[in-house]
Amino acid sequence: THTHTHTQTRRFVIANSTAGDTVQWLNATILMADLAPKLLMAGPRLWTTVLLVVLAVLQRCTPAAACEGTPPQLQELFVGRCLNWIVEHGDENHNHDDCETLWTLFADVSRSKDPLTVTPGDWQAYLNKTDFSAPPNATLFWSGTGALDTNDVVHRYQTASGRELVTLEGTLGGSLLNQLTWCGSATSPDGWNSTCCPWEGVQQSFWTVASARYAEATQGSWAGLFRAYVRDDGVVRKIWGNDPPSFFEAQELDNIPATNQGDINILIVQNPDVPGERCGSGSVPRLMSAIAKRFPSSVATCTDDPDAIVFLICGADPDSAQCRYLQRELLPTNHRVDLDVGAVVGIALGSFFTGLLTMHACYHHKLGKKSKEYGTF
Repeated sequence: THTHTHTQTRRFVIANSTAGDTVQWLNATILMADLAPKLLMAGPRLWTTVLLVVLAVLQRCTPAAACEGTPPQLQELFVGRCLNWIVEHGDENHNHDDCETLWTLFADVSRSKDPLTVTPGDWQAYLNKTDFSAPPNATLFWSGTGALDTNDVVHRYQTASGRELVTLEGTLGGSLLNQLTWCGSATSPDGWNSTCCPWEGVQQSFWTVASARYAEATQGSWAGLFRAYVRDDGVVRKIWGNDPPSFFEAQELDNIPATNQGDINILIVQNPDVPGERCGSGSVPRLMSAIAKRFPSSVATCTDDPDAIVFLICGADPDSAQCRYLQRELLPTNHRVDLDVGAVVGIALGSFFTGLLTMHACYHHKLGKKSKEYGTF
């Protein structure tokens, strides 16, 4: 559910462009500059629209951040998180020695190894020592990243909802590695790769087994907060039925005990980039059908854009596209402002011309070799 950024963000590494790619990019840029005066003569509405679309497209062609490696002082960070969690939660079942033991078990799996050789089964001793459970009626699954920092919104929603909701990242076992990148190295002196860690192998295997263990511990009512999005490479990730599936679909739903009794609340955050993914349409009915099939005696409800989520999103960035979209969706129909015909024509023409000019540039400005996704939440 989870960059896991589990959170899991998706990062892509941009390879250096070849000389030919650079020439193609420059040629497209020169062509756009040559046509600019003609577009200006077409009227302010058109060229303003074109400019905005050009900027949006060029932003999508901008190289992403480089691959991340293991942070320095990983042991201090790991043990420090463990101790902080124990203090904040008043946990009397764990102490400093337990944190050191967890670190040893974690390092035994990860350090001085090729990260791609680590499998889910390698984490068994670590899983047996830590805790991935939420209190009864408090489990909150989540999935979806993209422009909206879902991980941040989800965890702020835990407080804003007025309920004691706990995500996987809020458990002791999940909090220790939340939003961390790590992997070992068989050649580095300290056994850690500080340059670039793949998602596959050690990280993916951990979040796979952690997600399953978290779901297995579900007791009573539970909730799920989901959002569809578009990955950096243009692939649409729906709420349900993706290939590869999300952690919730692949690891969590089927590991919630089938005998579990309690209400199920599904919360959908709509995304302007993936229209139609909402309660009653898109892939959401298939999600609700899968839930009903597994838990026939439970009552499952679906809610679009809960007020608390909207307030959190707009409070953090009232000018964001996500906030403006949600505000429009929640306004009564008679309060919405429709575009006039001239604006519609201007937007259509602007998008058409801009597509012709920028498609060539984006296509030849290759995204290089992509590092694998950091998860499929």
